[in-house]
Amino acid sequence: MRSVYFETDRPGKGNSEVALLPTERQTLETIAAEFKKYLTYKPDATLTLSGYADRRGPATYNQLLSERRAALAKRFLVDQGVPEANIETQAFGKEKSLTADDVQRLLDQDNDLGVEVRQKVIRKLSNIVLAYNRRVDFTLSSTGQESARVYPFNGDDFSRLVDRNAPRKPRGVELAAETEKMGN
Repeated sequence: MRSVYFETDRPGKGNSEVALLPTERQTLETIAAEFKKYLTYKPDATLTLSGYADRRGPATYNQLLSERRAALAKRFLVDQGVPEANIETQAFGKEKSLTADDVQRLLDQDNDLGVEVRQKVIRKLSNIVLAYNRRVDFTLSSTGQESARVYPFNGDDFSRLVDRNAPRKPRGVELAAETEKMGN
């Protein structure tokens, strides 16, 4: 189980699931499936979702943003069949943010990072620190097990998570709409 990460300023006030990139949806689907299995053995277990925001922006905005992140993750899990009564949420805003040293330690522990990717990441460490703090962590009540803060560097949508100005891959629906506009 790993933490789920968000793009800058996502989700917006509309709380749309569009805020979840495909890599993060897959992570939540896996968490939902595994937690539902776990509940068959330990029906009173709870999963605590803790939302965070990066250091930019006012404290009140970041608090609300981290609440929306935790709520979105909860709603997604419920939609996947996890009983709502077994999920708790909390939000920390930009409190308890990971520092550059914390992120460096996490990077050092990430065995999936190749040398080339690791070098690129380290060159952009200040941006990566911000990206690591736009997340929801998970804690299993019965064991205290916490989600691993493993950033999805190898995900197809990695650049969107890290950089708000990253190019967006068009979705199939958007491609069809674009084709229609061009008269094809």
